[in-house]
Amino acid sequence: MISKSQINKLGKQLRTIILEGDTVGSVELEKLQEYRTSFREDISPVFENVAAVAKKVRGDSLISLRIKRIESILSKIRREPTMALGNMGDIAGCRVICHSKSALSLIRNEISKLYTVTKVKDYVSEPKPDGYKGYHIYIQSPVNKNKQVEIQLRHVRTHKWASLVEIIDIIYDLKLKEGEKHPELQDFLYLLSLEKHNLNISQIARILEIDSKYEIYKKLNQVFIQNHIPIRRSWLSISNIKSYSHFIIEVDKDKKSNIKALENYQTAELKYFQMFLGNQTSNFVLIFIEKPKFKEICIAYASYMMIKHDYLDDWNFFAKKILRTESKLGGIKSYNTFKDFIDRNLHDQQKLINSELDEINNHVGENGDNNGLAIQDWINELTERDRNIEKFINELKQLKPPKEPSFFKRIFK
Repeated sequence: MISKSQINKLGKQLRTIILEGDTVGSVELEKLQEYRTSFREDISPVFENVAAVAKKVRGDSLISLRIKRIESILSKIRREPTMALGNMGDIAGCRVICHSKSALSLIRNEISKLYTVTKVKDYVSEPKPDGYKGYHIYIQSPVNKNKQVEIQLRHVRTHKWASLVEIIDIIYDLKLKEGEKHPELQDFLYLLSLEKHNLNISQIARILEIDSKYEIYKKLNQVFIQNHIPIRRSWLSISNIKSYSHFIIEVDKDKKSNIKALENYQTAELKYFQMFLGNQTSNFVLIFIEKPKFKEICIAYASYMMIKHDYLDDWNFFAKKILRTESKLGGIKSYNTFKDFIDRNLHDQQKLINSELDEINNHVGENGDNNGLAIQDWINELTERDRNIEKFINELKQLKPPKEPSFFKRIFK
């Protein structure tokens, strides 16, 4: 067992190497990996208890377990020069994603009865300046009192917002999540952290103005379409292995994602470390999800799956609001611009659905019905997406084009 003094010494060595701009060597990385993996004993019983509590409070809660990525640990060492590695409280953690805001407080209260809570960061009562909300609870490890385990509680909407921050970091090669400044994209994300139904027309216009400037919808859509069928193929190949619950999800330098299923924790950690040593610039995560479902993994790890995000639907919601305003105020130019853009987006989405249906037919033709449940889940999702598109098209048909230009033409100068 590595002592805390040895861990803190390793942290100092790593910080010196990083600040001097050198590459961290394999010896230091192997020591760090040994320390990371030692947290498995600490997080396992916590995960089981937290999962039981969360499911009791709200049966549809999503619970995942992770040990902090090596690159994330090194990044935090660089960002926080006074923090000892042995005091890093979020190396091991589990996350609960709830579909009810009231459930978060109930789960938080139950956790406080089970463990010694060392610190709570309440971003629900006081959201971060960037708009993030959630509870970060730090508890004393029930196995080793010198270690801490982090428990994150998030509403599903906040989690999807946080995933969008990570996706934008990947697409634009930024580090907004780690505090890098980009005023316009930060303004964009802050506005999206607010309840969309409460946004006024000026705030919506600002979101779409920034989107237009940086082609956010377009770039997200391109990446999602690129990844959708390949990641589905991968899932079909592993979904019939019921015993697997450890996964490595990777996004490479071309924004292409892939998922691997591993038989057990030891095999998964070995594979993860080998992948990291082979390519320290790639973005991948090792996760544990009990009884995994494709839809749940897509929600919990949207920034690694890279195939969908609610923002695309939100964009349509915002654009429809603008179209209604333009229809009333007479902004023919921006009305037509938005309408054309929406039509192209809908065409792309319908084309993707047709491609996925072809893929399903080909898979069933080649493999029979050996992935029956996974195939049915896919078909159900396609049916829902197609229904939503049809509903949106019908709503657009109710709008009447205006005749005169208006204030909103500034969005697409």
